[in-house]
Amino acid sequence: MDEGFSYAILDALIFDGTEFLDKDKAILVKNGIILDIVDVNEIPKNMKILTMGGLVLAPAFIDLQINGCGGVLYNYDISYDALDTMYKTNLKYGTISFLPTLITAVESEIKKAVETAYMYRSEYPDRVIGIHIEGPYINVKKKGIHNSNYIKILSFEMVEYLIEWVKKIPIMITVAPECNHLDYIKILIDNGVVVAIGHSNATYLEAKKSFDLGINVATHLFNAMSQMEARTPGVVPAVLNDENVYAGIIVDGLHVDYNVIKLAKKIKGEKLFVVTDTATAMGTDMEEFVFGDQRVLVKDGKFVSENGVLAGANISMILSLKNLVKHVNIPLTEALRMLSLYPARVMKIDNQLGKIQVGFKANFVLFDMNYKVNYMIENGQIFDFTDEEIENKTDENSENK
Repeated sequence: MDEGFSYAILDALIFDGTEFLDKDKAILVKNGIILDIVDVNEIPKNMKILTMGGLVLAPAFIDLQINGCGGVLYNYDISYDALDTMYKTNLKYGTISFLPTLITAVESEIKKAVETAYMYRSEYPDRVIGIHIEGPYINVKKKGIHNSNYIKILSFEMVEYLIEWVKKIPIMITVAPECNHLDYIKILIDNGVVVAIGHSNATYLEAKKSFDLGINVATHLFNAMSQMEARTPGVVPAVLNDENVYAGIIVDGLHVDYNVIKLAKKIKGEKLFVVTDTATAMGTDMEEFVFGDQRVLVKDGKFVSENGVLAGANISMILSLKNLVKHVNIPLTEALRMLSLYPARVMKIDNQLGKIQVGFKANFVLFDMNYKVNYMIENGQIFDFTDEEIENKTDENSENK
């Protein structure tokens, strides 16, 4: 299918980011922008017609935590080409916009990752919407797959670097607040850096104090953080109890049991959003790779170190959507919001992405009722995946990290 200068999309189940529209509605696209949403009998004459055969059409997914995929890992290949591979791989599974994520590394590598993401974003601002720095300013007791040799306290020099670069590229950083100077965290927040709590062993009160400072996101809820103990509550109940804190969650049935996701959804409502936390082998036939300087095996659809630690997730956004609907019993409308609108809100880009609205970018995913992506539309350009056999395996066993 060609891009065309302008066209009308009809015969699709259009989800506009809030609700499904009447079946007789059509989307008019011109120069990569949503020109209008009209009744089918109001389509301008001579406009090219694209008939979608009843596919679901929704805002393209937004993933705020992608370590790698398609055979690359950002930690080990900080390059324009690696970012392009991550984009092309995730496009097949419904995602256009993402935060490339760098886990614990030396600060010179962090700076290289920020500046490389900025270069790519300068050309493709809807693809790389920023960068997620996940560590090294975390708690070694909750390091997960992260290399403990690099874990450190946030320095003022790095704070100065980040507040300078956040003027050029959106930045999310995951920290353990109990291990860092709270005044540094406050400086980051006051200057526009999105600070998330994660890989943290904070007490309930320590987590609450960080929320009062302005931390308003939790990285992969339930994983690598202090739990809901009856007498010593930690980060998890603090996040669940605070209505202002967003939480990303991995929906592979491995990192978090589906029944726990269901409970979190009841409590967090619109503040719970989906991340994949994917790593190198997602979208490939690789049997092993290196992550956090450890050998990681692809076993039964999951990524695990030789010590049995989960190392990222082998899941796509479209499969996450299917799991939400099929296993967590979340309505499709709300599940779709968790993959697009809510992450857009976290990054404060819901005035451009995450909805189908006049003036917004024409960035759409079109999938069938078997949760297979048939087409992607990016700034009006149409990508056809109808002839591709795309499979993303995951074990439906519900063990936790």
